[in-house]
Amino acid sequence: GGQGVVAFLAGALGLLDGTEAVLTIAVPEGGPAKAAASVTHEFLEHTEDELYGYCTQFIVQGEGLDVDAVREQVMAMAGSTVVVGDDRTVRVHAHAEDPGPLLSMGAALGVLDQINIQNMDEQHTEFMGRHGYTPRQAFGVVAVAPGPGIERVFTDLGAGAVVAGGQTMNPSAAELMEAAQQLNADHAVVLPNNANIVLAAQQAAELSDGAVSVVPSRTVPEGIAALLAVNPDLDAEANVEAMTAALGTVRSGEVTTAVRSTTIDGVSVVEGQAIALLDGRLTAAAATPAEALLAALEQAAPGDGALVTLYHGADVGAEEAGAAAAEIASRFPGVETEVIDGGQPHYHYLVSIE
Repeated sequence: GGQGVVAFLAGALGLLDGTEAVLTIAVPEGGPAKAAASVTHEFLEHTEDELYGYCTQFIVQGEGLDVDAVREQVMAMAGSTVVVGDDRTVRVHAHAEDPGPLLSMGAALGVLDQINIQNMDEQHTEFMGRHGYTPRQAFGVVAVAPGPGIERVFTDLGAGAVVAGGQTMNPSAAELMEAAQQLNADHAVVLPNNANIVLAAQQAAELSDGAVSVVPSRTVPEGIAALLAVNPDLDAEANVEAMTAALGTVRSGEVTTAVRSTTIDGVSVVEGQAIALLDGRLTAAAATPAEALLAALEQAAPGDGALVTLYHGADVGAEEAGAAAAEIASRFPGVETEVIDGGQPHYHYLVSIE
């Protein structure tokens, strides 16, 4: 910025004395990354609640325009005003909470052109997000997700932070604690979404300096049901109670591949077969994931009006998952089906029955 002013003045001086301006531009080391690093957390926190309104720019074209009079009008209506021009064209720049009166004033003077309105509050929010700042909130949720598609589901439903994890890739208590702290919330809730991660989540809550609760979701469907139970009008204690109660409103299925031959609960499994678990219990073994899925649903016996959601894994294509959903709809006419690309490893399908 400063070098730009120097270049402008050097050019003006060269015009006045008839010489050619020579200017050496020095580029600071580090470039934009270094400049970005200078934005401190304290600065972002200090500016969190500031309101900026709309940056409003336009040109008025007319006859007999009075630039000084227009400038006075704009200054009375907005801040950061710049009004320049002549009796036929006036360019206006101003910051206002409501750009409407500015535009109405300009339209009364002549023809408006090159109208540009930008929401500076949105720009400020984006700026804070780019620098890793999360505004303080009363209540926030950390969810563990085993795949990118499931991560998107939790984010869309309002989870403030999502930690990658699941079968064979359990996040540590330290990772969960850090995610809870980054929420910048008065009260954080952790949804482990896997039975093997519940203990780590509880350790994270114990280690945290802030208020952290664990809603012990043991499956992804349970975690989604819990997140859907959040009510922003309730306090943290009531929300934790509602989320915990929601765990029992959904049944969970999993379809994976057997890594060894065995017999459990009367179900014989050969290594390499597709197997299905219902609420954590082995219920079926079959030649294909779709067959195992359907066998598990036969035991679950979803009634009319039930919703079966399939989160298909990284090794199952959309066409294959769609065919499985169509077969479910055929066998259970009163059941609604939904297919979501979960992208999770190890599990061909994660299934929600509600």
